[in-house]
Amino acid sequence: CLYQVWNEGSLLTSIRFIRRSHLDCGTGMAKNFYNGYLKIVLPPKEDGTKGIVERINDCESRENIEIPLKKLLLLLPRDLYITPLLSDVTDKILKITNIEKIERDRCGTTKRVYKNTLYKLYPKEYYVVAEAATPLLTWYEDFKHPDEMENLLAEEVYAKFCKTLENLITSSPELRDLIVLIPVPCKTSGEEVAKLLSDEVDKHLCSQIKSK
Repeated sequence: CLYQVWNEGSLLTSIRFIRRSHLDCGTGMAKNFYNGYLKIVLPPKEDGTKGIVERINDCESRENIEIPLKKLLLLLPRDLYITPLLSDVTDKILKITNIEKIERDRCGTTKRVYKNTLYKLYPKEYYVVAEAATPLLTWYEDFKHPDEMENLLAEEVYAKFCKTLENLITSSPELRDLIVLIPVPCKTSGEEVAKLLSDEVDKHLCSQIKSK
């Protein structure tokens, strides 16, 4: 119909403008996530707040376990969706506990809580601190039933989000060694997610052996 043709043309015009101007949702989402979350939970603070490495070390001592990769493993699902817990769709991932929480007074809220979760991966029995990027799920929830045109825009958002986040992290001496970004292809099963996480641990262990 005429409305559909106009609507599709309008969206295509918007996408072209996004590409030219860099004023897009994906870039903004990545910057907000970086400044409003990752810079809070990853590095240690001058006020004595522990960073991700210190909190992982404390968790090792408390649980009497070894966590070989002392970083946050951040999943970037290409289809934008992730289950509430990584253990919800496979027995290859087991939720263990939360590492020590962070409390901060922020934006008028007293002692706002930030948490990260420890998982155990099978069959290699690796322990990892892992989660997915929340802004991608938020975008998915806005477009649960996307048509072809909206799906094109979602591809733009995902690509911009991942590229911007990667650039922000790699350019930050404070954060670059505290997180691993893991792209997750569409229609990836829970077992495959477990393998992606395990592969990152394997890479870390291999690099340690080579450096000795």
